[in-house]
Amino acid sequence: MVKFKPCFSAALLAILLAQSASPAWGQQGRRDEQDRVREEQRKGTIQTLRQIEANVVPAMQRRGAQYIGAEFDPATLRYRLKFVRQSSVIWIDVDGRSGAIVAQAGN
Repeated sequence: MVKFKPCFSAALLAILLAQSASPAWGQQGRRDEQDRVREEQRKGTIQTLRQIEANVVPAMQRRGAQYIGAEFDPATLRYRLKFVRQSSVIWIDVDGRSGAIVAQAGN
């Protein structure tokens, strides 16, 4: 008879279970964020993510960075675009109203 060793440690399994315990709460927060973005775009207050990406992503790609995604902060009306270059992560904050880069962290 062959014995199988568990591939997860007890600690890792506990973390995974804890994260999956309240998916509805996390999904609701994401839904609220998406609704706020759509409303602001409909009113013409902010640019779409596609417009922001069109201005920022090509320049970062020329610098050797790979685009990995974005998030929106409804409190500040800013997009945070995330890139990776070699082993460094780069965050670029863009004002959703003007499209101007307002902050950058990482190399």
